[in-house]
Amino acid sequence: MSTHTTRICLAVAAVVCGLSNTGCALPVIEGVFDSRDFAIFNDTPEARGQSGDQVLLVFLEIDESQNALRTVSVDLRQLSTLPVGEAIDVGAGAWDDSRPNVEVVEGTIVRDQLDNGGELISTGDDAKRAVSVAGSVTLDDNTDGSVAGSFRVDLDDGGYLGGRFKSAN
Repeated sequence: MSTHTTRICLAVAAVVCGLSNTGCALPVIEGVFDSRDFAIFNDTPEARGQSGDQVLLVFLEIDESQNALRTVSVDLRQLSTLPVGEAIDVGAGAWDDSRPNVEVVEGTIVRDQLDNGGELISTGDDAKRAVSVAGSVTLDDNTDGSVAGSFRVDLDDGGYLGGRFKSAN
């Protein structure tokens, strides 16, 4: 079953034009997903979607050697009402749940060329997903369209993720 975040994540990923190689950077997001260690080393969201008072940050990482795409989405709903400097309980991304949520997806890379010359990057039918079920998001900045903070969440697959995020408008 797709969550609200998954549907937005795929739409936002459609506008991604290029991915960067992260070299030897420290992990920005790490934890356990699908019963194994998981990490994303890219500290800049590859995509940012905004709709009204909701911001979705999508971190992407491609492992060409494994033909795998990893994404972590941080969905901040009712952003203008979220306090800065306080832990905010997360939800699981249901349509009627206004709490922030985090989702992780990993699967085979699927690349489709768009009519405008862009590339749609998504995961195949083998994709594994997990969403936050407990934990919190803490905003450090929420001014002038800039959002920064951190999260520590437990996932519905028994794993967990922790990380930080920052995105200008």
